[in-house]
Amino acid sequence: MLHISYEELLRLAVSYQYSGIFHADIMINGQPGFVEVLIQDGQSFDILSVPAPRRGESWETMLAPLGRLYWKLIAPETSNIAARNEYHAQLLQVNQVTQQQQAQARAQEAQHRYQAIPRQKIQLSPDQLRQLPHRYRTVYMLIDGYRTPKDIATILNKTIEETDQALAYLHQQNIIT
Repeated sequence: MLHISYEELLRLAVSYQYSGIFHADIMINGQPGFVEVLIQDGQSFDILSVPAPRRGESWETMLAPLGRLYWKLIAPETSNIAARNEYHAQLLQVNQVTQQQQAQARAQEAQHRYQAIPRQKIQLSPDQLRQLPHRYRTVYMLIDGYRTPKDIATILNKTIEETDQALAYLHQQNIIT
């Protein structure tokens, strides 16, 4: 156990190129808490305290008024820093898996959409066809039961999203299947 200030702890770590986790119990504004400093190769790598410094306050300004603290070296498995970092790593891993699953689902859905072949449900008369907005009319006229949405988009020199929008409208109007 070391009875030194935060600044002295950092100077000592630098001079001995120390690596480890130091823990000190603190009392700030009558509230009990703790501070842990992760030091790697003599450099302060991570720090965690409860309570945390206020907005705009640094670790040094928060810990300086406390003077000398009783610092003890602790094992990583008992460290709050290690627990926090492990929790964040698990959370990050879960988020990455979820994002990968969502990307795969979107890719499968898009592939299905691009490969689905639209068919005309009803044959529109020339008057009915003229009532459709031009962007939907051109898509409707290319639906022959063989072309995929991707083919139609290529022929019209439109994006697949624009073509999908037109197909969705025509489907909603119960004109195509």
